[in-house]
Amino acid sequence: MKLPSPITQPQESRKPVQSKKVSIRLSINQLVRLYSDLAVLLRGGVDLNETLSILESSSDKKNWLYVIRVLKLSLDDGHSFSDGMEKVGSIKSSDVNTVRIGEKTGDLADSFYQLSQKYEDKKATRQTIIQALAYPSLVMLTSIVAVAFMMIVMVPVFEDSLKQSGSTLPDITLFVISLSHFFKDYGLMMLVVIVLLGIYFTYRMRERRFSSLMYLIISKLPLLGGYIDLLEQQRFTQELGHMLKAGVPLSDSLEFVKEELLTRKSISSLEFVLQELINGATLKESFQQTQILRKEDLQMLRVAERTNALASWAETTGVRLKTELDAKTKTMMALLEPIIIVFLGGIVATVLLAMYLPMFQMNTQFV
Repeated sequence: MKLPSPITQPQESRKPVQSKKVSIRLSINQLVRLYSDLAVLLRGGVDLNETLSILESSSDKKNWLYVIRVLKLSLDDGHSFSDGMEKVGSIKSSDVNTVRIGEKTGDLADSFYQLSQKYEDKKATRQTIIQALAYPSLVMLTSIVAVAFMMIVMVPVFEDSLKQSGSTLPDITLFVISLSHFFKDYGLMMLVVIVLLGIYFTYRMRERRFSSLMYLIISKLPLLGGYIDLLEQQRFTQELGHMLKAGVPLSDSLEFVKEELLTRKSISSLEFVLQELINGATLKESFQQTQILRKEDLQMLRVAERTNALASWAETTGVRLKTELDAKTKTMMALLEPIIIVFLGGIVATVLLAMYLPMFQMNTQFV
């Protein structure tokens, strides 16, 4: 895809670029940088066109340049900044609406600041989960490689020695030897299938319906169910707080928050809340009939609704749930690590026992 260049292209060649959405994606780090730099430069008195020129010259990455140039073209064609954002596929409609409100209120810098904080919070949550999973994943990968090496290399060596002895092999030894043959015959095929499945799931998880189904399945698991529920509550309150602080109306905020929820169950519950609000119910009454919020949060919501402090309630609750989520993540990983070690250690011990047991039996017969 050829990058549009607002500096060299004539006016009439720009319009086709604005007629459709651009599928170029920005990473979460790039979104944090985009919104934070926009907020800093605008607060410093730099006008929007000059701000985009500065951002354009600050990086040579193609996706970054393309997005900045699409935004500049929108301004050059007489459209608003939010109109340009709508043309970028990686920018969510909630971000566009936040900026549009900032344009109407004349406080665009604050809108960009709220968006930068929103993605900073998302980035921090993601990093917490990745850091917690890193060591257990490394332990599991190392153990799997060790078991595969034993099955493919060491077991055949023992097998030749045991066959030469001519003794009857125990059932566990025969089972491990058959597993070794299976790994030797189909190990490469299994590896290819696993890699392809990983690619398939990574691609499909970008689809809203498929990812919601996967998270719903995960939420039914004994250990992970409560974690997914807590993650949903944290994402809901955090996103709602950012929306309300940016001046987005409550009904619109709830609509945009649906984009951040993981499971279809939560999305359906929020749609029910929106319908109840249309029917005249209060927020507390609407949420009370769902499982999005916990009982203690519902009580605080009732007070916040009466005192017109919903933004403050959502922000405070999101921060508290983030702390709980971090603690739960560390606890889960602390429990998962020894389970993985014991499980894989048991496999290694079983293989070793299967190989050495015939030797012990032969020694006993000679004695």
